[in-house]
Amino acid sequence: MIRYLVRGNEFWKARAVDGRVEIRQGMVGSDGELEVVDTYETLGTPPEYALDELANPRVEQGYEYAPIPGIETVIEEAHDVTLPEPVRRFFAEGTYWGYQDKRCEQLDCGVDFTTDAVLGNYYEEHWDGERGEARTFVPISGRLHDGIPDEQQWIGIDPTESSPRVYALYTSGEFEVAYESFDEFLADLS
Repeated sequence: MIRYLVRGNEFWKARAVDGRVEIRQGMVGSDGELEVVDTYETLGTPPEYALDELANPRVEQGYEYAPIPGIETVIEEAHDVTLPEPVRRFFAEGTYWGYQDKRCEQLDCGVDFTTDAVLGNYYEEHWDGERGEARTFVPISGRLHDGIPDEQQWIGIDPTESSPRVYALYTSGEFEVAYESFDEFLADLS
């Protein structure tokens, strides 16, 4: 639920917050100036669905999508977890950006590390029949098919695992181990 764009040393960031969109723009490294947009009033749509519509004119002006500053904190706060160190570092250091839109061979999809589900718009419940308990997973990537986000499947981790395995997650509440390690997942991206 964040769109972050840069053009030279200027940035533009839109974030859905409390039924509105907060837009900050200014010089990279600064807080920028704040503008609050009621998208129900101006566009007739919820803020979560208006972000791309608000970002598109900036893209036409030469802005480009860029790594979201502090994305690891956004993910942790949105899901109320602490990410395992290798995953936290992957996001904090911006490494994820080099893998953005790559192909995940084993899961037969593309990856998107900045989907709304990763940034907090994720409400799936997962039940582990073997353990007889609910499991909490954090999506770390959306799955893309022909460049289009799949809204029923994600790639995630269990934040309680210090050496996280990577899971395929589904809206049905089903899940399965896709990779035995985070490094194995990254190695499969091309």
